[in-house]
Amino acid sequence: MLNKPSTWGNNLPISYKVALSLVGLAALTLGSLWLILSTNLYQLIDDQTDTFGRAIAKQSAYAGAELVLADDLLSLNVIATKLAEDTNVQSAIFFDSHGKTLAKSSKLPVSQQTLIAPDKNAQTSQQLFNVIHRQGDTYAAPITFQDVFAGYAQITLNNHAVTLTIRHSIELMTVTTVTIFICAILLSLLLSRNITRPIKSLTAAANAIAHDELDYRITERRTDEIGTLIHSFNTMAQGLKERHQLEKTFHQYVAPGFAKNILANLDQQGVPSTYVDASVLFIDIVGFTAMCEYLAPQEVEELLNEYYYHIVKTSQVYHGTVDKYIGDGAMVLFGVPSADPDHRFNAIRCAQLLLLVVRQLNQLRATENRPLAEFKIGIHSGEMLAGTLGSTEYFQYTVVGRAVNLASRLCDMGQAGKLIVSKQVYSHNTVRDKVIITGQQTLQVKGKNEPVEVCIVEQLTDEYQNQIEHQASQLLAQPVAKNCPV
Repeated sequence: MLNKPSTWGNNLPISYKVALSLVGLAALTLGSLWLILSTNLYQLIDDQTDTFGRAIAKQSAYAGAELVLADDLLSLNVIATKLAEDTNVQSAIFFDSHGKTLAKSSKLPVSQQTLIAPDKNAQTSQQLFNVIHRQGDTYAAPITFQDVFAGYAQITLNNHAVTLTIRHSIELMTVTTVTIFICAILLSLLLSRNITRPIKSLTAAANAIAHDELDYRITERRTDEIGTLIHSFNTMAQGLKERHQLEKTFHQYVAPGFAKNILANLDQQGVPSTYVDASVLFIDIVGFTAMCEYLAPQEVEELLNEYYYHIVKTSQVYHGTVDKYIGDGAMVLFGVPSADPDHRFNAIRCAQLLLLVVRQLNQLRATENRPLAEFKIGIHSGEMLAGTLGSTEYFQYTVVGRAVNLASRLCDMGQAGKLIVSKQVYSHNTVRDKVIITGQQTLQVKGKNEPVEVCIVEQLTDEYQNQIEHQASQLLAQPVAKNCPV
């Protein structure tokens, strides 16, 4: 069984990680430095002590050479006592060539009364005359006079002062190291905060951008690499804001479904064309040309905007997409750009809902003495080509084909307040049991060699008729957006 990797370190804030890294580095550096300095200090003091001990032992041997040969023990004792009075010397003792004690300082410990030099028989002539022997803090220098070996002068140093010096030095180094370490901790915390503060600002800014707060900017100004990163982030945020504004404006001029397809294919020259099975609904305002003769331009704009608003809203209820506004009418698609198996019935429901909304809206406008509009609607379904059409400078996502042309012709031949559909649409198994028609007709349609059978839709069956009546009440209860673009 594999052990799950630990995430403890990943859960630490980055400021702690930076601080711990810096503190760890400082601790390692200061610890190594303390160890090196203390080792060198011990070595330096030991070297100085050794030099001093050898010098004292050599001088003592030189001073006592004639006295040893003259067997002047009294003078030797005086020299030994004088040497021991030095605070750096603990004891002094003179030996003859056979290792017998000749003179010594007072209160000499028993451990220091033994000669540390080897027996003269075990030494070479070089060692006998020139080598100063050492054992701990005790030094033994040979006493010679005119190439005659006479004995040893043995000095034991007082290491109390040396130990005290070492202790004070170690304490001073320790205090200094700890002080520097504490300063390093404080400095690392300050440095980590200085590093992580802009990172936190960037994180907060990124979260704000993720929640669509596209006006959020980092105001901190720096001249280092983090400052460059902040500048790049602010530039990116401004670009996202401009892109968002562009997309928002784009969606106001292009139907959401079309806009989604176009934005998903930005790396291509337009959206790839494809054949689809869909329904097309054409809407036309009856008598609009004559109406424009007596209405002011502002009144025409207000009328179109309000009726177009309801065209969009009713289309959205049944997954329709307003492809374009055509003068005083509109073209609405069902089943494209998103596939919809019920596109025929949804187109009919949308048309019936729109006619119901227009009738109720006209009643309201009549009470306010505002101009009225009547719609005629035609629907046909079938195979059509969907994609981007146009030149390299200007594209339009739309549908074309015989089914589209026939739907337009049916709308032209329709009556005010009525929905006309092809028999092909009405006969489909998703439609015929849900729609009530007033009758069937055979019409000669412009551009068609053969007559076209059509049906006039009266209403939907009770279940669906009740639904659209409820939906009409809800739509009319909503406030109409003012000054929406035509």
